[in-house]
Amino acid sequence: MSVSVIMTCHNEERFIVQAVESVINQTASSHIKEIIIVNDGSKDGSSEVIASLGRREPRAHVLTTAGIGLPSARNLAIRHAAGDLIAILDGDDFWAEDKLERQLAVLGNGCKAGLVYGDFVDFSAPDLSDALHVAVRRYRADQCDTLPTYFLRDGPIIPSSMVMRREMVEDIGVFNEAFRAGEDT
Repeated sequence: MSVSVIMTCHNEERFIVQAVESVINQTASSHIKEIIIVNDGSKDGSSEVIASLGRREPRAHVLTTAGIGLPSARNLAIRHAAGDLIAILDGDDFWAEDKLERQLAVLGNGCKAGLVYGDFVDFSAPDLSDALHVAVRRYRADQCDTLPTYFLRDGPIIPSSMVMRREMVEDIGVFNEAFRAGEDT
């Protein structure tokens, strides 16, 4: 299974290197086909940082837009993605080094799910001193009427924790570009 990692960046100069390096340093790095970074109208030094990362990492491809917004930037990257799976990482987030390995094990184990996601750590301090583990509420059919109800109640599922099958995206569609917030739900 090949993975296309799609990343968005809007004024993420302080974080984008750590985000990209967390992808490159994955224990399942050999499964990463490409890293598509959409620089969406950044006004800080993000452009230079991303260009440098692109020269250093041959799998990185940079697309530049003029502030089209998060859902549109994600959709642009998805349209350029060629992997069997699509993983999302926002420019101000980063992954634990075994994130993809663990998710690929689930998706490659006869699992028919179209989307795998997980817990995450919420933080704002660069040294992670304010880190808070956020456990995702588990879906159980006997405790929730339907999957839509579960998702609308906010799992919480953040895009940076997701890996999706390409065919699921093709069946369901991409992010709704009319939404400026909550487009992930």
